[in-house]
Amino acid sequence: MSAEDRTAPREHRRPGSWSAVVWIGLIAGTLDITDNLIFNHFRGITPTQVFQYIASGLIGAKAFAGDAAPVALGVALHYSIALTWTAIFYWSSRRTPVLTRRSVASGLLYGGFVYLFMNFVVLPLSSVPRPRAPVTTFSRVNGILAVVFFIGLTISLLTRWSDKRRRPHRRRSHNCSPALPAAVMSLRARCRTRSRAPQRGQAGDASSVRQTGPPAYIGPSDFTKPGAVPSRIQAELS
Repeated sequence: MSAEDRTAPREHRRPGSWSAVVWIGLIAGTLDITDNLIFNHFRGITPTQVFQYIASGLIGAKAFAGDAAPVALGVALHYSIALTWTAIFYWSSRRTPVLTRRSVASGLLYGGFVYLFMNFVVLPLSSVPRPRAPVTTFSRVNGILAVVFFIGLTISLLTRWSDKRRRPHRRRSHNCSPALPAAVMSLRARCRTRSRAPQRGQAGDASSVRQTGPPAYIGPSDFTKPGAVPSRIQAELS
């Protein structure tokens, strides 16, 4: 097992992983809250009221007191939630690579899961004041689309893009590593052994060394007897 394989489960501890979670979460959270602010603007709800409503999930009706503290708390809560969902998907994709290989499908499914969990688990357990009227279909559809596309899909696509951006660096560093596979090392050792072995005509005792250079001249006197092999040719064949 290579050093890269042994350290793969610890990748989430690297500073680069944390920075990726932060900037992906900030982008997803900004897209989501921008949709929320624009949609509520046409309903006559101000940005202050939006963040006060978010803060009321933690402190209840006191969030609507009117000062700036609940607004800041609402901003912090919103981005904390976005970063939490980003971290869950990012580190899950480290152990389940299919999440980034099928980034569109996994992002849409993840966004649907986030919407269901936030609206049917977290929201009922929070201190948010209960609405006096039921949520309209238009508001429900906008909420679903915003979470699915701006949270789920955005997180999955940016996670895949972050992986592709970091992969060439890991490949270059792996190729530059002095540690080579055992098969390659064995092949190189055999090549060295063959190159150092004595070759014919270059090493060994005198009996194994043959005459090199151009062949000796054979004249007419060497063929005085019919069928006789010239002595110089015999010396070459012996």
